[in-house]
Amino acid sequence: MTTSPQTPDKEHHLLFILLKVARPEDQARLAAAVQQHIDTWIRHCAGYVSTRLHLGTDGLFLINRAEWVDEEHYVTQFLEDPRKKELDRSIAEFATEAPQPFPCRAF
Repeated sequence: MTTSPQTPDKEHHLLFILLKVARPEDQARLAAAVQQHIDTWIRHCAGYVSTRLHLGTDGLFLINRAEWVDEEHYVTQFLEDPRKKELDRSIAEFATEAPQPFPCRAF
């Protein structure tokens, strides 16, 4: 798990992002590509809290659990960052469709 020292007391913006691949051998490649973006720039964005990548046991899914201090930081510091286009290209190289983000809250 990759984390940042920022942990405010309020509820964070939590997302589960589903990524699908066509072949099991693409799963590890996709995970490595996403992790490289996390390590090089995403984890340094203001408002970033943590990320955890989960590999489906069937080899065809990757679930990214991403946490930000709030939705505003997620949008302005991540979605609107020009480097996001490069991340999207890396994902498109291995994924069969666009990422499906599911915003959630803890129960």
